[in-house]
Amino acid sequence: MFFSLLIEGIAVGSIYSLVAVGFIILVQTTDVVNFAHGDLLMFSTFIAYMLIVQTGLPILVGIGLTIIFAALMGVLIEKVLIKPIIDRAHEAVILATLGLAFIFRGLQLFFGVIRCISSQGFSRITTFPLVDSESTHRI
Repeated sequence: MFFSLLIEGIAVGSIYSLVAVGFIILVQTTDVVNFAHGDLLMFSTFIAYMLIVQTGLPILVGIGLTIIFAALMGVLIEKVLIKPIIDRAHEAVILATLGLAFIFRGLQLFFGVIRCISSQGFSRITTFPLVDSESTHRI
């Protein structure tokens, strides 16, 4: 049990550190605080789940397609939302990215909810895309 908790902790910590590094790189290179950064990661995770679990693609192919999707979404957000208002006050960019974060969170409502049961027996409700609400997955 200790070993599996250690591995799970390292995995979660690695994800947090990757998100933090991405956020720092974004802020340092563009001087834009993008509040939709985490929500784009959440949405990309939903896309990865759909590609890997529901369509049955191999994991590496699904992850590769998800990375391409996230990169295209990042370019689209930069070209359509951030670049036209970058010369205005920082508050405009902050409000625009906050609005985008709320859009991503609103899109989350279109996805189902399933119960995940970890190997240690802990149960938690986790949102995953397009899944009926009675599904239970063991992780």
